[in-house]
Amino acid sequence: MKTYNAMVIGCGRIGCGFDDDPNRPHQVMTHAGAYASHARTKLVALVDVDKTKLDTYGKKYGVKTYTDAREALAAEKPDIVSICTLMDSHLALVKAAVAAGVKAIWCEKPLAPTAAEGREIERACKENNVVLVHNFIKRFDPVPHKVKELVPGIKPVSITSTYTGGMWNNGIHAIDLLRLLLGEITSVTAKTSASPPRTPADPNIDATLTFASGLQAELLALDETNEAVTTKGGLFKTTIEGTNGSIALDHWNISITQGGKTTVLSVRGTQDYMRNAVTSMIAALEQNTPVPCTAQDGWKAVAAVNALLESAKTNKSLSLPEAS
Repeated sequence: MKTYNAMVIGCGRIGCGFDDDPNRPHQVMTHAGAYASHARTKLVALVDVDKTKLDTYGKKYGVKTYTDAREALAAEKPDIVSICTLMDSHLALVKAAVAAGVKAIWCEKPLAPTAAEGREIERACKENNVVLVHNFIKRFDPVPHKVKELVPGIKPVSITSTYTGGMWNNGIHAIDLLRLLLGEITSVTAKTSASPPRTPADPNIDATLTFASGLQAELLALDETNEAVTTKGGLFKTTIEGTNGSIALDHWNISITQGGKTTVLSVRGTQDYMRNAVTSMIAALEQNTPVPCTAQDGWKAVAAVNALLESAKTNKSLSLPEAS
């Protein structure tokens, strides 16, 4: 079987750093770690403007390092490229990777600052037959897909999703999970949250999301300085209450109540979504299999975030024409 050469552009936390966490010794959490440990890929190069990071992770993985992405693309000619830089740089880097002849791109979230730029990324890859995988990690975990199948039987009436750490950084994950479970978002009503943001540049937003089905969900930011939140899986939690039971998902557990019986499944430390994403890319390349998280998933989440920010700013409800 073919081994695909892979390169990572951006050696920050998701690119390389999360795997340094001693509390996650058995879980691959980065692009570099996924390529280095996957049976079908070989990590060949890292790119970053920070030479300290390049020195650290170049030595860790025993690969070549570059400070210029275009130079690296020309020299290494990788099959797969991960783009783990800030969202403002994604479009230019995607176009550079496409021009260099890569077969697949794994792009971090947020896909782009605007839905229009996200669509341009999608178009550039589609027109050049390049597989694009977007990294909303829950889509590479089989558990939420199983939960999605259970949602209609619950007959939802009340849905709440919580997050911490800013709308662009973490709230966008909650938005995508709600899209996965409930379908397209058609309108939003938002306000700035009382929970303090990690940085003023990325505010926390509380909102009501309305879906094409007519269902509504409350999106609430929590205070990540509160230890009770961070130690109980509250960083991300989605609860669906229905007339026929309930479902609750957080970082570590899935709780399903139906017919008076509650089943709790612990998934802490068992998720392998990063390597699952690599597997999905290879399946798309070799078998034309649809990937679990697409560019469209990326730009639709971006459209929702921008609508939430505008709604909070103007104190008006906004529709999302991109839902159609």
